[in-house]
Formats: sequence, C-alpha cells, structure tokens
Amino acid sequence: MNVYAESIYREASFLTIAMRFYIKWKVILGIACTAVVFFIAYKVFSYSDSPCDDGYHRVEAADVLNDYCNPPHLPATGQEGGVPLGEYSLVSVHVVIRHGDRAAIHTLKNTVKQSIDCQIHPHLEESVDGMKDFYKTMSSINRRGGSRQNPYENYTTFPDSPMCERSSLTPIGVSQHVRNGRYLRERYSRHRLLNRDRLSDQVLIRGTKYTRTFQSAVAFLYGLLPELDLGLLQFEMADNNSMCTRETQYECWCPAISNLLSVFSCTFHQELTRIRESSGSEELYNHVSTVYRQLSQKIGLPAEDLPRMSHIFDVGITHFCHNKPLLTTRGDCVEPLMIRSMYEAVNELGQKSRLDKDFVRIVKLKMQPLMYEIAHRMQAQARERTSLKLVLYSGHDSTVDPLSCALGIATGVWPKYAARIVFELYARSGDAAFLRVLLDGVVVTGDLIFCRDRLTDVGLGLCKIQHFLDFVNQDSLASIDEKDYKLACQRLLTI
Repeated sequence: MNVYAESIYREASFLTIAMRFYIKWKVILGIACTAVVFFIAYKVFSYSDSPCDDGYHRVEAADVLNDYCNPPHLPATGQEGGVPLGEYSLVSVHVVIRHGDRAAIHTLKNTVKQSIDCQIHPHLEESVDGMKDFYKTMSSINRRGGSRQNPYENYTTFPDSPMCERSSLTPIGVSQHVRNGRYLRERYSRHRLLNRDRLSDQVLIRGTKYTRTFQSAVAFLYGLLPELDLGLLQFEMADNNSMCTRETQYECWCPAISNLLSVFSCTFHQELTRIRESSGSEELYNHVSTVYRQLSQKIGLPAEDLPRMSHIFDVGITHFCHNKPLLTTRGDCVEPLMIRSMYEAVNELGQKSRLDKDFVRIVKLKMQPLMYEIAHRMQAQARERTSLKLVLYSGHDSTVDPLSCALGIATGVWPKYAARIVFELYARSGDAAFLRVLLDGVVVTGDLIFCRDRLTDVGLGLCKIQHFLDFVNQDSLASIDEKDYKLACQRLLTI
C-alpha cells in the first residue's frame, strides 16, 4: 500500500470510529431524554413516590365514591317523561336540584390544600356533549353583561378563573348540569311542554344567594333549552336553603329551626357523644370512632381536635373527585379508601337520622312552605290558572335531602352533585290530575308518604294530586302532632 492510500485508509477508519461513537451516544442520549420525559410525566400525572400511589385501592374506592362525584362523562339516565302519549298529557314539571361539583367549603389542619382549575378547557368541551356551545354562548353573555333580570344581573354565568375559590362551582359542576339538562330535553321533547315564544311566562327559576346555585341553574337550563335568552326568564332569589320566598305565599321564618337550616340527615347528631347516647347505635359508634382514630393517626391531630366527620369528608371528596391526592404536612396521605370509609360512616348516620323523630320534625317544618307551594301551584296548573309550565329550584344538599325526607323518599345517603327531584303533573281528559315523582331519575311516587298503596297506575307511578294537597294542607303537620304551622314554629326544639 502506498503512502497516499494508507493515509486515506487511516482517515476512513477514524471517521468510521467517530461515526460509531456519535451514533452510540446519540442513542444513549435519546434514551435518557425519553426516560426524563416519562419520569416528569409520571410525576405530574400520577401519585408516584407518594403514599397515594395505589391505583388498585383508588379504583376500589371509586366504585362507591363515584356515586357522589357523579362524573359528567358518564351518561345521564332516568325515567322522566316516561308516561306514554295519548291517554295522559304532561301539564307541568317542577325540578329541585343540588348544585354541581364545587370546591371544598371546609379546611383540614395538617393537610396540603390542592388548587382546582376553574376554567373550562377543550378536553371538557370535547368529553361532554353541549359544553363547547355552552362555553361559546355564555362567554358572549358574560362579555355583553346587563342582559339578565335581577336579582342575578351581577353574577357571572359560569366559573372562569385560574383557581376555584372556596365553595365555588367548578367546570365539572357546570358540565354535570349541562348533561342533565340535555337528557331531560330529550326525555320531554315529545311532550311539547314549552312554547319557545312564551318562555318568559312559562319558566321560573329560583336559586339561593350563592353563585354556585345560579350557575348550576344556567347550565341546566342551557342543556334543556339551548336557545334560551336569560334576559327573558323569570329569576327569583331565596335567602334560605329551604327555597322559601315571599312568592311562596307561606310563612318562611320558623324560629324553631332557624339554627338548623344547614342540617340534613348525614350531618344530624354526628358528634360521637350523641351517637353513643343513642339507643341501638353501638355498631355505628364503633364504626365512626374507628374512622376518627385512623384519621387522627394519619393527620397527626388528637381525635378530639378533628372537625366533624362531614367537614373532613368535604375536604377528602373534593380531592378525590378531582383526582388529587390529599397529602398531610408530614408527607403522608389520606388514602381514597379512608375517604370511602368516611362516606360510608356519614351515610350510616344519615340512614339513622331519617328515622329520628326530632329530625323528621325539623325537615317537615323546614320544607313545609316549599311542598305547599309546589302542590298548590300544581293545582292551579291543572285548572289552567297559571301559565307556568317549568319551575326550577336550584339549591343544595341541605335542600334536596330534607325535602326527600319530608316526602318519605329519602335513602339517608348524602345527595350526589347535581342530584335532582322531579315532580311531574299529568292530566287525563275528564279525570283528576296526577302526580309522578322521580328521585335521580327513578320513579318513587309509590314511596311518597301520601301515595303509598294509593297509586292510580302502579306501572306508570301515578298518584292523584289531591293526596299531595291533603298532605301539605294538614296531614304532614298532623304527623308531628301539629295543626298550625306558625304555632309549631314557636315550639323550640331542645336537641
């Protein structure tokens, strides 16, 4: 080999070695970068390297807790509007709802608060039918402003901030009601209940002073009536969670329960001392005290310093519904199964409370004005003395649960987000008017205190409206040994 050829060979060998070295380290670098990306993603999107990194137990807890969270991507179900056309005609619908998913009301010492995004993002618009159009329509209304009637003219129609404030409705809460509204639109469309040209006369909405109830009502109405003009609808604001106003034509102020308006079955007598003193509650006491003991060890607070179980559950379930770990300041985690244990404990309390005579008295006094209003409005609608066809009451768990308890249809389980009670009024030619009641889409007319063994049509779940009128006029108060509502409200409870 001559000198020139040898130099060429050496250069080629050097280039070959250099190329191999370059390719080798490029592969190594690529693998390393990929590993870093996966590591970061794993850290961001999972509970990795935290005590909450337990997917199996989260799924196990979700089997129960999703009943409360009510994920909006799951389809709505129900039997509303299920009476066949022809023999009966739908006259009116009253809907009582709990607001949708919200940020926590309470706080818990020694835990790390996780923020919740309060903006509607494309993934939510794509996963829930109607959300994209809702966002577009309501954004226009918020920018335009001033088009809605009082008392909500200064309220925004949906949450739109980087972080949800305490107790505020979340985008998930909005989508729950858009979904439910769309479902009821589908169920009622064949009945042709409403006239688009007369919505201002036919629709009434009543909420409370809290933004989350107004925004929930707007979302529900948009799903039900996507072409609605909020400026044309009648809005009323109740200053209490019993939904009573001057328009109710009933006394709203009841001193006997003025300090108990926020109470519902799952929050009644939840103190350990009260549970222990109750007859036949040994098993419940042992369950609740065990949960408190576990929480005490986990959070690092003495059991006696922990807040009420319902308050702790409020914090825990908020984290769970938003797929966020509830971490302690000690670096530990309140596991999903522990949140499930809290849920089961408060529901056991609820199931016991709904049978308690003091609690029954509270809910019957609290919900008497609303029940009276609905029954007598239905009577007026049956006699064609009012143009109202759809009435929406947007309230709270402390509205839905006491109402269901007063009617005798309660289960004692904490009402889920976007829970609903629906009162349907049907007419039959030449006959009386009929009531049909549904709880979260299930027909429960036969379980109503005043309709048991009185159904006109068992298959359809129809009961004469007169039984409802008799109940609100005298039978409900008589069941708690009262005849006069005002006098009953003067008898203060010592509980």
